[in-house]
Amino acid sequence: MTLALSKNVDAVITEDSDLIPFGCPRIVFKMDKYGQGVQFQYSMLHQNKELSFTGFTKRMLLEMCILSGCDYLQSLPGMGLRKAHALIQKFKSYDKVIKHLRYNTVAVPPLYEESFKKALWAFQHQRVYNPAIEDIVHLTDIPFDLVHDLDFLGPYPEYLFFFIFCIFLIEKASLYY
Repeated sequence: MTLALSKNVDAVITEDSDLIPFGCPRIVFKMDKYGQGVQFQYSMLHQNKELSFTGFTKRMLLEMCILSGCDYLQSLPGMGLRKAHALIQKFKSYDKVIKHLRYNTVAVPPLYEESFKKALWAFQHQRVYNPAIEDIVHLTDIPFDLVHDLDFLGPYPEYLFFFIFCIFLIEKASLYY
């Protein structure tokens, strides 16, 4: 992910659509054994013919993806991509969407809004490996008000030393070949 965002790779090949809300600029999905696949380019999103993304910010796209359901939060009953798109397009932010849904007697679980915030933070501040500094970093800087409560992002990987040591051994071994 960090390699894609820093433009060190041209594309990411995956089956995981969660790379879209992470902001990955170019993704190849459904690649077959002949190298053919479906390409997604973030910069071409405004040309989508099924859903209009005119006026959408990266934040709005992220919130739409979370509303429609993702690895970090299940969607509300009856909430699909089209409905999430229409609601974000109309209200511009998830908190206004949730207020609208509650006002219109949609069953929004009591902890849904807090879980939504954690899903947002998980997409924005995921721990990733940065090969330039050979360390685990957050995808984006953590705001000061969030620093005290990062448990939902998972523990800092204790195996990091072992991982870096293995990279060192591989690099050292490649000098002999």
